[in-house]
Amino acid sequence: MKEEDFSLADHRHQMCLEILDENYEEAIKEFEEVINEDKEAYEDETSMINDFMSWPIFKKFSKSEQFNVFMSTKGYKELKVVDEVID
Repeated sequence: MKEEDFSLADHRHQMCLEILDENYEEAIKEFEEVINEDKEAYEDETSMINDFMSWPIFKKFSKSEQFNVFMSTKGYKELKVVDEVID
């Protein structure tokens, strides 16, 4: 996939590509963009993030130190436990 040009992909796709490459710092930057773009479609940010947490691609990402630091600095609480959602 490295040879492909994904520069025109939206933030959701860019985020997933970064997660697949285990480039979690960049994935978090894309995740922040997705949060900013999509927050109108959800009743609150927690429910939006819980929706993403149900994505299989988030299973390993959500256990990363980078993701957990990001979540704690943003003060996100009441998130679902990933293993319960995905398994």
